[in-house]
Amino acid sequence: MAGSEDWADRVITLQDGMAVPVGAYKLLLNLEDRGFTLEQEGTSTLLVRPADQLTDEDCVQLTRWKWHVLNLIRYCQAADRGAHLWDVPESRH
Repeated sequence: MAGSEDWADRVITLQDGMAVPVGAYKLLLNLEDRGFTLEQEGTSTLLVRPADQLTDEDCVQLTRWKWHVLNLIRYCQAADRGAHLWDVPESRH
């Protein structure tokens, strides 16, 4: 029988064709929903605030998905996009 995390490695495609693992996408949404802010510092540092509120499981998942989360942060911050991960493309309404 398949494990409960098999879905995490499946990919979803965002508006511009960028593909990311579902696990990274859901992690970022979950953390934002819980009130965390995530930022990229430099080229490879991921800042999560408030860091003292992260669970052990959050830290495991952030380590697993760090590079994908950084890509998602850059995706959301693109000046020409003005998008958020919750946004639904107009063509899907």
